[in-house]
Amino acid sequence: MATPESALVEGCLVVLHKVGALVWRQNQGAVKIGKRLVRFTRGVKGISDVIGLFSDGQFCAVECKRRPNKLTANQLAFIADVRKHGGFAVCVYSVDELTEALARRL
Repeated sequence: MATPESALVEGCLVVLHKVGALVWRQNQGAVKIGKRLVRFTRGVKGISDVIGLFSDGQFCAVECKRRPNKLTANQLAFIADVRKHGGFAVCVYSVDELTEALARRL
């Protein structure tokens, strides 16, 4: 059975905290609670699931996906913008992929 996206997000948060990054889960979208629709932040289209800063001040953005899901156009644009501005931005399908991307960052 595939790992739920929420478990992947939690695993990525653990890995990033271990390397000293200040990161958090950035909720976006909405959830229905009873009869109410509760919306999360609508500030930045395509913002990654995990955002924050490395100890050297570099911005960090990690989009977590389950296969076979793919990035939306807004998610692709957000990752491209982060990279264009000198940040670290990746889309990962496993914690191992994040670990590999972090090793290339060093």
